[in-house]
Amino acid sequence: MASGGWPSRCSTTTPPPARCSTARVGSLRPAARRLIFPMRRERSSESSTPSPRTSACGAAVSSPMSSGLPRWSASRLDLDLSASMAIVAAADPPRTQFRSIMIPVILAGGSGTRFWPLSRRARPKQLIALWGERPMIAETFDRVASLDAQGRALLVLGRHHVEPTSEALRSLGTEGLELVVEPRARNTAPAIALAAARAEAIAGDDPIAIFPSDHFIGGQQAFEACLQLADERARQGAIVTLGVPPTRPETGYGYIESEGSIDAAPGQGPVALAVRRFVEKPDLATAREYVTSGRFVWNSGMFVLRPSTLWAELERQQPELLRAFEPVRRSGASDAAIIAEAFEKAASISIDYAVMEGAAHVEVIPALFRWSDVGHWAALDEVSATDSRGNVVRAEAVLDEVNDSVVLSAGSERLIAMSGVEGLVVVDTPDALLVLPRERAQRVRELVDALKRKGREDLL
Repeated sequence: MASGGWPSRCSTTTPPPARCSTARVGSLRPAARRLIFPMRRERSSESSTPSPRTSACGAAVSSPMSSGLPRWSASRLDLDLSASMAIVAAADPPRTQFRSIMIPVILAGGSGTRFWPLSRRARPKQLIALWGERPMIAETFDRVASLDAQGRALLVLGRHHVEPTSEALRSLGTEGLELVVEPRARNTAPAIALAAARAEAIAGDDPIAIFPSDHFIGGQQAFEACLQLADERARQGAIVTLGVPPTRPETGYGYIESEGSIDAAPGQGPVALAVRRFVEKPDLATAREYVTSGRFVWNSGMFVLRPSTLWAELERQQPELLRAFEPVRRSGASDAAIIAEAFEKAASISIDYAVMEGAAHVEVIPALFRWSDVGHWAALDEVSATDSRGNVVRAEAVLDEVNDSVVLSAGSERLIAMSGVEGLVVVDTPDALLVLPRERAQRVRELVDALKRKGREDLL
């Protein structure tokens, strides 16, 4: 079995003439894993006119998909991969490989309850291979390790996750990754302050780059090009966030409004724009306005800044939090007792509220790469192959006229049979089975809360 319990082999079968099809789909071949997959189609009957940048990106990515070959045949995957790489190369011409002194900081403090029953306390979302063959945290490390000339990175995580994370990473080639342990959960501002203190002890005032541990990025060359510009701007004193140009009116993300248009000329490369404001998750009507305005991007949670910039903003906006972490800075974030005392004093607050929204100098770089936060089961078709009916299937399954569904099995030998249904999420594990409409995928957390109330700690 591959990491996370998926079948370790991928077989693509031709459907029989009858309306039933069988599939056992496991990890994609390497070409598919590197492919920048198109976003799933919108099922809403209402649509918004995309900006020129969105239209150009959509046309570029969808063009290679026009081949007459079967959608997920080996030959088609190779052709699509080559075409997608050509698209990235055209938008971002080859340059000297980006090697800087910029310490990547990977935030892995979440529990991933929206991926229950596969994600559990002892094995949170970032330790699962939701796509490919490796845990998401290993994929993230691979992506960011090249940012520092010496291959260093910091992984911030809770104390309960140290053992399973160490076990998961032991055989995955993550030399240079240092674990930075939070004694208790205090949201992202204290976590980033802890990481900044440690990075400062390692590399002085060179920039740090903050990344969630469980996001999907497509297009490494374009990703590094954006970070190269972010590094340059951060060294000039800016806090630089990476924003994702919206492809649909999304109510589940926060947005960032820029002072200028996010639509770049073809081949221009990444640009940094002044930030006008951060906004909360909007309603649908407001989200539509954001998409068509050409000024708003999704807040990806990725940003770059110098430690000194963080300390200056904390002194101005959150002086009590800064005072709590001064002893941590002096100790180089190497004394567990001092760290525990700081977290005892620190307020639980996000970095957006503590720093970003009121910072004096914030810039945003509209992303030239593909991104998904893979925030719930229904988002898997943004990063995974689908069959001809739009299903993501990672199970021994017989599907009869099933559309737009997610069907997964981990550690279970049961056959999953489905007929005449649409838009379902089915996740089977040895001790729990999840079935729900995909539009309720973000409410799995409520089921987890119900299990807590019932005292079913064995399932958490």
